[in-house]
Amino acid sequence: MEFRLGRALGAMTAIAILAGCGGSQSVIDRPGSAAQTVNPNANSGALLYVMTDANIAYVVNYPSGKLARTLTFDDSGVGAGICSDTSGDVFITASSSGGTVYEFAHGGKTPKASLPDGSFYPRGCSVDPTTGNLAVTNNNEPNCYNGGNVAIYPGASGSPTTYTVSGFQCLNAASYDNQGNLFIGGSIGSGDFGIAELPVGASQFTNIALNEPVGCYGECDNSIQWDGEYVAITQPTKDHVSPTIYRVAVSGSNGTIAGTVTFKGVFGNHAGEGSLIDGSRVVLAYHPGSIAIWNYPAGGKIEHILIKGLGGYDKPGLALSQ
Repeated sequence: MEFRLGRALGAMTAIAILAGCGGSQSVIDRPGSAAQTVNPNANSGALLYVMTDANIAYVVNYPSGKLARTLTFDDSGVGAGICSDTSGDVFITASSSGGTVYEFAHGGKTPKASLPDGSFYPRGCSVDPTTGNLAVTNNNEPNCYNGGNVAIYPGASGSPTTYTVSGFQCLNAASYDNQGNLFIGGSIGSGDFGIAELPVGASQFTNIALNEPVGCYGECDNSIQWDGEYVAITQPTKDHVSPTIYRVAVSGSNGTIAGTVTFKGVFGNHAGEGSLIDGSRVVLAYHPGSIAIWNYPAGGKIEHILIKGLGGYDKPGLALSQ
């Protein structure tokens, strides 16, 4: 597999060309859009990766919001599946040439490794902070139908152990908690979002019955994460109203919504499709091409717009590399 490296400041018109390319997969590193301020110290400090549905990842210094570079994938199947581990490595899922997961070092310009994922369509991912295992949610079809499985790569390498999860039309999101329990999420029909758990040491997933339904507007690719206390489900915006984060307490096979978080602002389409909880703040997709920060779990007024004017996408996935 060949990866190319480019140096020119790229106009985003390259997106449409690359999205339709076939052949071998590659990644082109670009120092950033000419319309953005580029930070020459791209590898210094925390980096926010914004993986888009247009086969581009924007690498942004966090929380300053300076665009460090873009990574343009010559692969029409790269989507919003992205996660990071405790070492700062970033994992990005792709599906058009057979399932693949790319691994980037912190600030890396080209992948340091790739993992084959069979003939599936990988979506969400998460890394166990206790073991380094990588979990990837897979769909059997490119759209949200006909179920799928969960692949767990020991130490984020080698061949995975796969698990099926009953009752899901698709499996789109994944998150480990701080104890190594794995939660996955996806559509369970009629527009509802469901979650299931693979407890530490268990051999099968347990479906979690929520005490009230949670809707899924869109595909909810990156809609589940551990916030340090609860399983947090981000429901993207509908009709330009606030996204909602449901904080779910899980006990056995039951999930109780312990609280909700809403936000003030003028939201665009797909707001909240990208969601990243970082301690006392949450990073959300605000408008297409714009990412903003709010307090968490207080919600309310916007703290500041992190970056705006990133072209060519609607639904991003977010990962923080430190």
